[in-house]
Amino acid sequence: MGAVDAFCAARSDLAQDMSPPVAAIMALTAVIQESKAGTVMGLGDELRAAADELGAYTRENAGTESSIPVQSACDTMIKFVIRSSSELLAENSFDQVKSLLIQRSNRFADRLVSSRDRLASFGHKFIGDGKTVLVHGYSRAVVSVLRLAASKGRNFEVVVTEGRPDCSGYKLAQKLTECNIPAKIIMDTAIGFVMERVDMVLVGAEGLLESGGVFNRGGT
Repeated sequence: MGAVDAFCAARSDLAQDMSPPVAAIMALTAVIQESKAGTVMGLGDELRAAADELGAYTRENAGTESSIPVQSACDTMIKFVIRSSSELLAENSFDQVKSLLIQRSNRFADRLVSSRDRLASFGHKFIGDGKTVLVHGYSRAVVSVLRLAASKGRNFEVVVTEGRPDCSGYKLAQKLTECNIPAKIIMDTAIGFVMERVDMVLVGAEGLLESGGVFNRGGT
């Protein structure tokens, strides 16, 4: 199974609503499982080639989601593999190293899947009755926070930007409407107009930086 096929298979898991970065990590883990490389350099080359395939695929089929998170996840995964391999080779054969990398990568992916619920358990406490929340761009984590707050009986309103050029705000608004959360869509250029009545702003993270910083879509 190629990287793109593994990526699509992971994303088809509707029960978990798999995010693109987690699916990318699972896809690269599948590459390690099927790798015939006998050196760290060879494995790194295979992973970089797979990352390029995933990058091209997500750019062409982005829809309402950015390809940046996939690129960020691939970069992080490859750095993890190269660094960990060098450390593990001191006491293990290369085949053993690959098995350990697969185990660690699977654990990491599992932690990322569960992190959305952990974020919601912390974040929903900041949303009180009568609050107005501004959201820019679609984010599964943000949806989880708002959904949990609503399930706790909090009454609040969400203002959602269109999120051009892909208009991902409409997808977010639909998700909120399904949860009976009042959501109003505004043009991106109207943020300044509504900001004076907004109590808080929630945004997702399109990518992570080595410094620990995060960035969201343009206009944040």
